[in-house]
Amino acid sequence: MAGIKYSIISCLTLSIVLMLISLNPAFSTVASTDESTSPNLSGTNSSNSSLLSSSILTNASTLDLNLNLSNSTLGLINNTPLSEQFASMDNLTNVTGTAGSIVNDTQLTGTENVTLVANFSSKPVGLDTDYLIVGKPKVLINNVPLTYEFLNDTSDEITITDILISMRATIKLDNSTGSALPVYMKVFSNPVNTTQNPDGSKTIINSPNLVENIEIGGVIFSDASTSVNLYPNGTGTLRANN
Repeated sequence: MAGIKYSIISCLTLSIVLMLISLNPAFSTVASTDESTSPNLSGTNSSNSSLLSSSILTNASTLDLNLNLSNSTLGLINNTPLSEQFASMDNLTNVTGTAGSIVNDTQLTGTENVTLVANFSSKPVGLDTDYLIVGKPKVLINNVPLTYEFLNDTSDEITITDILISMRATIKLDNSTGSALPVYMKVFSNPVNTTQNPDGSKTIINSPNLVENIEIGGVIFSDASTSVNLYPNGTGTLRANN
């Protein structure tokens, strides 16, 4: 009886082993004849076979990366460091719409003495506080007239309220190429004093500080003094200087 039980157990054990072998892949380690070479690991099953060579791991750290840079990118790399250009901020500006940052070829630095005078009249439509710029504003840079084209865009306007004096004019700066993109000329200030004049006009002035400014093509001139003469018929003059 003991011999029969032993035979039955042996058969069951062998059957289980054969079943496990048929269900799982077999792994083996291929011995290397060179002690300095890592062994290759291979795995096989009924559907695929793969081999991971140690040469792949060895060469992974020495792969060369080929980057194809555009000519414009290479030009930036070879020119003045970008950090210096952004630090000076004397030739960059922003425009709205589809355009991005463009170069201001007047090379303003923000340290110049700027004087701006613009005439305005009431707008046919819109808010009572918004006014239409009449004619080309006069701009002096260190007492020299700024050469620019006034585009007289429909969005250009002067706004005058109890807490705000602002102007936005769309212009093209003279860059001697004829392909300049539009930029903005702006005035921003907060009025602090309004005087009623004998002729019925009002004079509105601000108290200049670092926030109140004139902006030309993205270059900001801080500490701007701004005054407005506003007449009863809705016409007037805006003057600003830093």
